[in-house]
Amino acid sequence: MKNLGLKESHKMRNLLNLWESNCELNQEIEKINGIFDKHGMILFLKKGDEYYGAPESSRLMFAKLRSNDADNPISIGLKDQIRVPAFNLTKAIKDKEQDNIQVALTADDLDSMEVCDREKIIDVFVNKS
Repeated sequence: MKNLGLKESHKMRNLLNLWESNCELNQEIEKINGIFDKHGMILFLKKGDEYYGAPESSRLMFAKLRSNDADNPISIGLKDQIRVPAFNLTKAIKDKEQDNIQVALTADDLDSMEVCDREKIIDVFVNKS
């Protein structure tokens, strides 16, 4: 068996380090996707530095609250009472909490939130860690 020189050995170590980093990155992405799938999250929102995920039923309520449908309006009083269930992804992913991550977002909360896509959320949390 041929003995690797110092230069080749260094290249091999760099390649192994790259492989290990990639494996860790993939594990982190799988963990985040697992949280999304476990709770059926398809709607992703951002408010300040906090990120939220919500299932289909919440997406429908969110769409209804944001809608200007003249044929089927939501009354002002009812709009103030609606609570949209969601999950605080910042606590679940960054802070690694599993309890107390469910929140109820109000119409006022939703008005000040930005809609994000799934890939952006993954990118944010993978690059933060």
